[in-house]
Amino acid sequence: MKINEKRLSELLGDEVKIFVCDETGSTNEDAKAFLKEHDAEKTLFVADKQIKGKGRSGKSFFSPENGIYMTAVLPNVDIFNPGKITTSAAVAVCKAIESLTNKKPAIKWVNDVYLNGKKICGILCEAVPAKNTAVVGIGINFRGSVSSLPDELKEKAGYLVSENETAERECIIAEITKNLYLSKNWISEYKSRMFLLGKTVTFVKNGVTHEATAVDVDENGRLIVKENEKIKTLDSGEVSVKGKL
Repeated sequence: MKINEKRLSELLGDEVKIFVCDETGSTNEDAKAFLKEHDAEKTLFVADKQIKGKGRSGKSFFSPENGIYMTAVLPNVDIFNPGKITTSAAVAVCKAIESLTNKKPAIKWVNDVYLNGKKICGILCEAVPAKNTAVVGIGINFRGSVSSLPDELKEKAGYLVSENETAERECIIAEITKNLYLSKNWISEYKSRMFLLGKTVTFVKNGVTHEATAVDVDENGRLIVKENEKIKTLDSGEVSVKGKL
């Protein structure tokens, strides 16, 4: 069943401009193209199907059917602090899921949301400096069966709801959007949902693999680790972290 634009509009009201399409390459690209021609305002782009989804560092993002593919335009935010935007977006997703389902998602630093040890959501924040604006792309494996996933993802990815569970994509999308526009600093809530704190993580920096213990997240969303009794701060733009689930 396709995204119901009328239902989504009813849930969000008049404050947010909404664009819904059947298929797109990337909702983030749609948002950035829109901003080239229009002023930055609260705007949401949603697609039923996404064929060129992007992850961090330009990696492709697997976009299965019956997913949630959305990008929100966030005007007048600190685009030079992407970690804070990403952490707030992760909490926005978790709070929406918690309020509308009986699920308890967890966060893997910095931009992934997991459920029962499987990744169900990825987040990609991109800056549009000319408009002092960020676009926040969120992709959620909403409904499906793990058996339908590619073999290389069956052990890593999952879905928010099973095929026989009752849930509305429109409700989840609207609740996430409302949370995104609350403009709150949710670092404490972010940390309370993280599953890497206190655990061993490996990270790659300048081509060298390191192993350390994740000990905290600072106010700017950077991961603080302890390696050989030395404290280091990792920025999401410079490292890739793998944690033991």
